[in-house]
Amino acid sequence: DQAKKQASDVLQRALKGENFEDLAKQYSQDPGSKDKGGDLDFVKNGGNGSNIKSRFGFDNAHSAV
Repeated sequence: DQAKKQASDVLQRALKGENFEDLAKQYSQDPGSKDKGGDLDFVKNGGNGSNIKSRFGFDNAHSAV
């Protein structure tokens, strides 16, 4: 599936250190956060991030791809 491949490619680029904000602006399909570089407003560093990561399967992103 093309969407899954693109998501995997973008994740690999982010894990290699490419700027997440730039990647989000280029690839995101979320109209609420795309222009803000993927910023969801309500998630702060050290806050709900780990819970959200695990709910969406990103808690082991390095080993999954």
